[in-house]
Amino acid sequence: MLSNEKQKLIEKIKNYSSLNFNWDGEGSEKIEQNSILSAINFIELMPNDKPIPEDMAFANGQVGLFWELENLYADLEFYSDHRITYFIEKNKNQKFRGFVLFDQKEFPELFKSLLTI
Repeated sequence: MLSNEKQKLIEKIKNYSSLNFNWDGEGSEKIEQNSILSAINFIELMPNDKPIPEDMAFANGQVGLFWELENLYADLEFYSDHRITYFIEKNKNQKFRGFVLFDQKEFPELFKSLLTI
């Protein structure tokens, strides 16, 4: 069962499907449904010991999640081809960036350690 915080976050992300072209100014793309679904699957699979992120939408049509805590800054961007790009900074001196393929069946192993505070 999902926590209330996760359920609220998922509802906010589902609402991105109502954003049309130019939602964030001239030239912004419609938010891609597969990006929305990927972000929702990520939240549903996220272990309960991980802090709840904030949501964001990008002008390129992708959905993102970010954390801004004392010892952790992370942002993830979910692409329709099942990639998650990430930038993570821990303890203000460890930086990680790259991408992982997300099968939407298991929480990516990489984030189990990198999203730990």
